[in-house]
Amino acid sequence: MNTEKQQQDLVDSIKHELAKENEFYKPSSYFHSVWFQPSSGRFLFADQYTRYEIVEPLIENKTLTFKGIENHQGEQMLRYVLS
Repeated sequence: MNTEKQQQDLVDSIKHELAKENEFYKPSSYFHSVWFQPSSGRFLFADQYTRYEIVEPLIENKTLTFKGIENHQGEQMLRYVLS
């Protein structure tokens, strides 16, 4: 699968999760955030390692923006969300 397709799939997945939000359902950061795990030096999306080549361009073109440092999976990680 090419890089652009994987990037679009990641963005579409996040948008889909956010679109489901209503008074009964609050989207999980598990599905609508991309995390950077300092201990491994890798990005996570839906708690699966995601290649740097997929995520980095989305950060550079400001599709994903830095939200802050938060606890995820018992570890302090950098959190990125859709702009």
